[in-house]
Amino acid sequence: MRIKFVIPFPLAGEALQARADQIPPGLLGPEVEVSFAPVRNWCGKLESQYESLLLDAYVAEAGVRAE
Repeated sequence: MRIKFVIPFPLAGEALQARADQIPPGLLGPEVEVSFAPVRNWCGKLESQYESLLLDAYVAEAGVRAE
């Protein structure tokens, strides 16, 4: 089984590894592959519906790229 974890903010390097380290060991196995797809951009504090809509678009884009 392949699991793609879309992260709703940009992450790379050590921060991405720290996220991977949070996966419960019981979930992982020889037939389970977990990978991450952080969004390419972030809109900040999400203080408006507009910023929330932008984030939705970034998350959808990350999901499409992950496919």
